[in-house]
Amino acid sequence: MFLTNSKGISLWKFQNFSTQDKIQHFVSGKDGGISLAELAGLNLGFSVGDIDQHVKENRSLLAGSLDIKPDQLFFVSQYHSDKVLIVSEKYDGNPSKADALVTNVKGICICVMGADCVPLLAYDAKKQVVAAIHAGWRGTASSITLKTLQTMADNFGSQPEDIILSVGPSISQEKYEVGEDVYQSFLELQGDGSKKYFKHNKITDKYFPDLWEANKDQGLNFGLKENNIEVAGICTFSNPDKFYSARYFKNKTGRFAAGIMLK
Repeated sequence: MFLTNSKGISLWKFQNFSTQDKIQHFVSGKDGGISLAELAGLNLGFSVGDIDQHVKENRSLLAGSLDIKPDQLFFVSQYHSDKVLIVSEKYDGNPSKADALVTNVKGICICVMGADCVPLLAYDAKKQVVAAIHAGWRGTASSITLKTLQTMADNFGSQPEDIILSVGPSISQEKYEVGEDVYQSFLELQGDGSKKYFKHNKITDKYFPDLWEANKDQGLNFGLKENNIEVAGICTFSNPDKFYSARYFKNKTGRFAAGIMLK
């Protein structure tokens, strides 16, 4: 990834999308917003105790930095599920709940938010379809990335060899400590083969999942070319000055976003 600044707003961009002229994409940082205190910066989430007007202004600033209108930003209420929503011109208003979005409609910037969970963006340049995915451990264990790619294929005819996938800033395996319950839940959904995504500290009896690798593998298992998958490798916990991190700030923090739009 590389960092850009547009109208005072920090926007991170993926290398693998940078040569594609028919899309616009971003991962927002914290710089440039008007939120205060522990939410200071460009908080884009309404559900973290921020003043609503601050969030609306931050979203407006984000839209301005992308040279689009605020109503072109399409957010959902995320709930750590495997629900994939297809966004069309006929869709009246934002949906109540989903954790992944797919569209082939130009001018709709589909967005997911995070503060340690993995944001992923996908693009099929041949069929002109984009997707945005929010994958925490539950979404990852439920194969939300694989299911989103399958939705692109089933509904728009996307072929694996034509899809580019990007794995955004999120908490790294080194910093993501979970208990036995998460480990067992993951194995129940993914099978014993998913043990490879975990490191185990025998002294503390804690586990450390690698959500980057797990989501990348879902892309590979779907048939994506390895050189069409970019993993940012940026840890939100280790960069609290640049990104909101729920773990680092003990849940008293904002939300950044990842978005993609067909021009």
